[in-house]
Amino acid sequence: EPLFRSAVIANHSSVYKDFVSLMFEHQDEMKSGAVNMTESQVKNHIANIVASGNLGVTDKEILAGFESDAVTEAAVLAWKSASQRTIYGTPQFVVNGFIVPEAGNFDYQDWVKFIASLLQKL
Repeated sequence: EPLFRSAVIANHSSVYKDFVSLMFEHQDEMKSGAVNMTESQVKNHIANIVASGNLGVTDKEILAGFESDAVTEAAVLAWKSASQRTIYGTPQFVVNGFIVPEAGNFDYQDWVKFIASLLQKL
């Protein structure tokens, strides 16, 4: 939950893409290390990662966001919306309301072909 909430906090700024990239750079560390951490330690660790990432978001902003009712509400709404669309992980792509399971491996040309095939059906 802390990682999802921190993504919601970052989504309210112009650094979301950089934030997601930063979290992916640290994903192995988070998967293995966070298992033995308390929720508070995980939150502090995420805040430290973000603060060291030169994103212009401070650790204090991330930590304050974890306690924000607005962030909690946004996180719950985003989670519910994803759940209703059967989104359960990343990457997952939905086109016209349908999950495209193979799209996680698509490159640019694959997307061009895929979209062209959909347009031909119109």
